[in-house]
Amino acid sequence: MIENPRLAGIKEHLRRAESHLAEAHQVKDYDSAFPKLIAAVYPARAALELMREAAKAGELTIDPNAHATVRPCRVFDVSQSA
Repeated sequence: MIENPRLAGIKEHLRRAESHLAEAHQVKDYDSAFPKLIAAVYPARAALELMREAAKAGELTIDPNAHATVRPCRVFDVSQSA
């Protein structure tokens, strides 16, 4: 089965965003983590744009119960950087 190219792009952008985010969590101070956090925003936004395009084209359907399966993601705990 051939994967939809748009879906493959969404998955790749999300993988990159998660990778940058994981790198940011490995850094102890906020000043060093900040560029990695900013770097995570761009692929996440690209994935969102691809999802919006798919929705406009009618290629994307949403499960009404999908919110129950989304895992929370901690961006950065500022209280630990003080």
